[in-house]
Amino acid sequence: MRNYVLALSIVLLCILFAGCAEDVPDPLTQEDLNIVDLPQKVVNVSVSEGQEVARDATITVKFNKKMASANIEVSGVSGSTVLDPTGKSATFTPLSDMSSGAHVLKVTGKDDFDRDLETFTRNFRVAVESPPPIKVKSINVESGQTVISNYTIVVEFDGEMAEVNIDISGVKGTTTLSRDGKTATFTPSSAMSSGSHTLTITGKDTLGRDLKPVSRNFTVESEVKPRKSVIAFSSNRDGDYEIYLMYVDGTEVTQFTKNVSNDIEPVWSPNEKELAFVSDRDSFEWIGDIFLMKSDGTQVNLTNTLAVNEDYPFWSRDGKRIGFFSDRIDNPGYYVINTDGTNLRLMNDDEWGDFVFMVDSPDGTMFVYEDDSSGDSEIYLDIYGGNTGINLTRNPASDVWPSWSPDSKSIVFASDRDGNFEIYIMSIDNRKPIRITYNPADDVFPAWSPF
Repeated sequence: MRNYVLALSIVLLCILFAGCAEDVPDPLTQEDLNIVDLPQKVVNVSVSEGQEVARDATITVKFNKKMASANIEVSGVSGSTVLDPTGKSATFTPLSDMSSGAHVLKVTGKDDFDRDLETFTRNFRVAVESPPPIKVKSINVESGQTVISNYTIVVEFDGEMAEVNIDISGVKGTTTLSRDGKTATFTPSSAMSSGSHTLTITGKDTLGRDLKPVSRNFTVESEVKPRKSVIAFSSNRDGDYEIYLMYVDGTEVTQFTKNVSNDIEPVWSPNEKELAFVSDRDSFEWIGDIFLMKSDGTQVNLTNTLAVNEDYPFWSRDGKRIGFFSDRIDNPGYYVINTDGTNLRLMNDDEWGDFVFMVDSPDGTMFVYEDDSSGDSEIYLDIYGGNTGINLTRNPASDVWPSWSPDSKSIVFASDRDGNFEIYIMSIDNRKPIRITYNPADDVFPAWSPF
């Protein structure tokens, strides 16, 4: 009996200690100790020292670790501070427009260990008057559109942004803002899954104002096969220069203009439905006007200026205007005209950003150009924020008229390296030209379609 009682007591003690053991917290790991030892700091503020912001600007502060509470004060301004769920970011929103002039920002708070954040201050100014809020100008995916799984999203703004975030539901990727702050690109880290996705665009402009969020739903279909790109070019294979189209592999060459004059310098509209080009059909030989070829094949003389040469057409981003150079005696320079032929005027210096150029890569990170300072014309590459003056062609022939592929990975250009001008394509990475036209005539002015 005594042994039975003893055994029962041992069992009860084991159960008791086992239950207590569940209440004992695990020992702190080295990672936990490192987090505890980290000093709590402000690592980023959306307004820089001395910056001028809009009167309705919001201010975002980021911390190096989770905060339990945070308070953002702006001298002379009433507002509210909201700590986001991660505890690593807080936003101050003024209750009404801030008064113009100098202000002091002050950030205080406590971390999860009840330790005070070292007080952070910053001086900034509020503008007397602010321009209208910046808006999204265009997105290269429409609501309900179906795209392929590796599609790159490009967003354009009507002003300069300081920061932009493009989020796609269920997709990891990176957002890159162009140097001028007017274009943002989202590149998925891997192929997007098939099905519906929601695109959301947020950010701040250079005056600290939040961009009004823009959302758009689209569908990814991994089985969609991208169609072949098209290249427009000029050729004198029928005796004078005409506009031709062909696939990027050089197949299915189709003549699009046919007359006894010279039609040159084709340029695609941003939606790929129209072509602007130069023709001397209504003037003297090699004295060109700017023409528009519409989607139905009709061709319209937009400028119709006898004895004045107009060339080098380029499109506005919204596809509603065409810019070009005119050598008119009274006032030579760059002009702009609506695609319906109205409102011909000199181009303003502040509207260059409204237009797209074949030498600029579609992703906004590079541009190509010709340079004949070495004795022959070569094509060079400059990378924004990186290397410049990279010679892509390197041969004694003339390499001219470069134009980018839609994915910013290749260029098309003309070269007389094989005796006469032919069309070549070349990857920016391997820089090995591939000839895609073969005939005794000259094939020039290639323009790669936007899609």
